[in-house]
Amino acid sequence: MSEAEDGRRLAARCASGEAAAWEILQARHASGMRRAAAARLRAVLPGASEGDAEEVVQRVMTKLAADSGRALLGFDGRARLGTWLVALALREATDFSRAEGRARARALHAGAAEPPEVPSPLQGLVHSEDVARLGKALEGLPGRDRLLLRLIYWETLSYREAARILGVAEGSISPLLDRARSALLAAF
Repeated sequence: MSEAEDGRRLAARCASGEAAAWEILQARHASGMRRAAAARLRAVLPGASEGDAEEVVQRVMTKLAADSGRALLGFDGRARLGTWLVALALREATDFSRAEGRARARALHAGAAEPPEVPSPLQGLVHSEDVARLGKALEGLPGRDRLLLRLIYWETLSYREAARILGVAEGSISPLLDRARSALLAAF
């Protein structure tokens, strides 16, 4: 049996409510989801902890289990199940970091005279003397890469919203974004 077929069968077993299948899903894929979530959180949320990554994984698993596992029926088998679950964890980590960042900002604003610093995936990369170089690097990127970076980082759209605008599958946003960031860093 192929890996894709195995993933489809496991997802279908989970969606049918089989408890053992949920345990297998968690055992096979939770650590990869946790690693991906932790990396995303470290990149966009200063002070993120391993507990935050675990929270993200549990949120994904809760969403998958909700409504008798119907969300797993969205897995079509075009990608490996692990890849699909990691993409879900990355999206959830992004949503978590936005909500957590807003909560931290509100807390800081309540007791601080100066506005809080907004975390950015490019934080530490851009210093005042590098702004011109960054602009040139952005101009040198293909139009779709520039647009994707703008949609995700400057307009803070979700992957789903960015995918609709770009006319691509939502699952392809993460690899496209990785490529665009790599190209930006290489040009910078």
